[in-house]
Amino acid sequence: ESGTLTARLKTQLVGILPEKSRYPIKLPIRITPEIEEMLRDAEIEMDRIAEKVADESQMAGLVATKGSAEHAGRVIDIIAGIPKSSPEFYEISRLRKRLAILKAPYVARYVIDECEEEDAGDGLTPEERPKLVIAGHHKEALAIIRDDLERRYPGSTLLYDGSVTSDKKRKQIVEDFQTNPRKRFILLSLSGSTGITLTAAYRLYAAEMFWDPTDQAQMEDRIYRLGQEMPCEIGYMFVANSYDLRVGMVMIRKMETLNQLYHAPDLTGKTISQSVSQFRKAREGGELSMTGV
Repeated sequence: ESGTLTARLKTQLVGILPEKSRYPIKLPIRITPEIEEMLRDAEIEMDRIAEKVADESQMAGLVATKGSAEHAGRVIDIIAGIPKSSPEFYEISRLRKRLAILKAPYVARYVIDECEEEDAGDGLTPEERPKLVIAGHHKEALAIIRDDLERRYPGSTLLYDGSVTSDKKRKQIVEDFQTNPRKRFILLSLSGSTGITLTAAYRLYAAEMFWDPTDQAQMEDRIYRLGQEMPCEIGYMFVANSYDLRVGMVMIRKMETLNQLYHAPDLTGKTISQSVSQFRKAREGGELSMTGV
């Protein structure tokens, strides 16, 4: 973060900022046998990788929780510690990318259906229609979402990811979103987005879940920061009845636990997350295990 937010804990801004709520969105995916097999294979592979790299105590936890809601949290705890240079990290990244690409057209369809419903019933002018931030991690998935949105709403979508390297271009993208009523959507990756302000939107949909709550908090804070006047809605998009949903709910509960840890009392997420530096300090101190969340 930059400017005054660096020195001020977000919990000190309660009463200044509006409310914030988090909620799951189950994507309208028709689970074909092929998709069901892919999701099942991904879950088996993630469990296999977690068991491969687990130490003795971690393995005991995996065995003890097999088949329970707690198991996903233990898998994420283990996977989060895998070095990025390892072949296991590459395999996890491959699985996550495959799932993101699977979800992408359904994310776009959900957004389009929601916008069409809003447009049909609210009587708002383009200048008055709510804007939306869509957050993701994989550029291939973001590209699918962008293309689908552009086909339905030409000229409406901006992309801000790691491929945008020019400071001038980055500033122009943010300015367009903040001030141009025709720019209804911005697709955002964490890469390069730290510190930017997107308060023209009060809704953010996460097409993918980051597996680090500090990264997730950074993404939420693009809309939930000084200058925001509307209550903020953070929707996390999942495949129903799948490992994607179970892992995602673990992460949402983890973020709510962080709110409690730093004296942000409302489990619905109505108070803002602690500063990123405080998150990381707690994580390094061992306070942020996913287990039991």
